[in-house]
Amino acid sequence: VLLSVLAAALGGWMDGIWTAAFPLVFLWLLSAIGIWVNLKLPSFDWESETNVVKQSLSLPISMLAGSVSVLPAAGAVFLVEYVFTQNLWAELAVKGGILILAILGGTLLYRSCCRVSWEALG
Repeated sequence: VLLSVLAAALGGWMDGIWTAAFPLVFLWLLSAIGIWVNLKLPSFDWESETNVVKQSLSLPISMLAGSVSVLPAAGAVFLVEYVFTQNLWAELAVKGGILILAILGGTLLYRSCCRVSWEALG
């Protein structure tokens, strides 16, 4: 139902699929980045939950890593949409490649997080 509404609003099924796929895939990637950064920079010397969540070093590093991972993809999509507007196959290749790279990156980061033992965390 959501894709039907998006397709009608955006003018085509492909735009509706891309509009749904990109946020879902990058949500997976950014979640894996956040977990990985939190495992690399654990904070065990806290007095309240607020210190861990909002005042640890892992928060700005996760935000920076998220921005760095999204900006090249956004730039590539912008180029394909607004510079090379007549080539449908280039658009499919670039957008599909971005999605595949984001899925693979998120999966590799998540799998590396699953291999961390409790003893390694301290």
